[in-house]
Amino acid sequence: VRMDGQKDAEAKLKKLELEDKLATALLGGKIKNDKKFRNLAAMHGRCGEFDKAKKLYLDAIAAHEKDGTLFVPQIYNDLGCLMSRAGRTSEAVSYLRDAVKEGEKIAGDKSHKVLVYEKNLALAYKQAQQNTKAVTVFTSLFEKYKELSDTRRAADSAYELAHVLNDKKDFKKAEPVARECLSLKETIADQTKLEVAPALCLLAAVISAPDVAKFDEALSLVNSAMKISKSTKKCWSDKNKEDELRQVSSLMLAIKRGKAKWKKAQKKRKNKSSKPESKEELNKKKMEENKIRILKWKQLKIAAWEAGDAQIRAKCPTREALDEWIERQTQKALQAAAK
Repeated sequence: VRMDGQKDAEAKLKKLELEDKLATALLGGKIKNDKKFRNLAAMHGRCGEFDKAKKLYLDAIAAHEKDGTLFVPQIYNDLGCLMSRAGRTSEAVSYLRDAVKEGEKIAGDKSHKVLVYEKNLALAYKQAQQNTKAVTVFTSLFEKYKELSDTRRAADSAYELAHVLNDKKDFKKAEPVARECLSLKETIADQTKLEVAPALCLLAAVISAPDVAKFDEALSLVNSAMKISKSTKKCWSDKNKEDELRQVSSLMLAIKRGKAKWKKAQKKRKNKSSKPESKEELNKKKMEENKIRILKWKQLKIAAWEAGDAQIRAKCPTREALDEWIERQTQKALQAAAK
């Protein structure tokens, strides 16, 4: 309910109170009209009267707890979502757990409605900063939707799961989930690829946080997301488009700053360790360089033999002869380098 000024607010609140009285009289103390009751509870919630809405929900549960239908789990779900909006996370988690538990008893753990309750529970865990539990529930959802061949919802679950793993800084687990999410999103995307852009940004954020070697890949992903965002401008309202472009730009800037910061730190570290190397260190370094050169030479000779090079085939007609010749040459080169 919108509050556009004092008079409007008072009028709407009076109407709400009248609706409440009428509903109570019509229902005769027992809630039967599902739509009427849920609209009324929702109106209380939108007005910030959370406890009043909560009482309506609990009365409904008490009146229908023995019905054996999804009405009670649905009310637990609505109540849990209401408590989430109110910021009362412990209550939200408790009611949403009840929604999942009661729903599974009636419809099984792969019912579409029960999976919706499960998703809301995972989001409540995330809101309550219970990320380990959120990961468990999102993982379960991801696997169930894949089993059901529901690609869209599997992709959405993977997106949320990768987000939580990223928040936990568990980048090793987050990266494969984020990559699978992107793959699924690309499978279901239409020509605009609107759904792909957030998945590109998520993967960029995940891979750039722990691994500086992947900064360039991350920037490439964000650039792709930026192109999608700009090309689909007509599909969004101006405000939504501005917000999206701002978020993509912020991520790109963060990755660029991260890369610059890393380069600066590397340069500083190099300057600090610029003391003269000992004879042992120089010899060790020389040996490593020789090994790399020999390995490259070996790969070139094998490639030439496999390609049918006449000169090397004449010298080494069989692969066994080639391997023996390479081994002899390698030993000679190492002995010469050691002198």
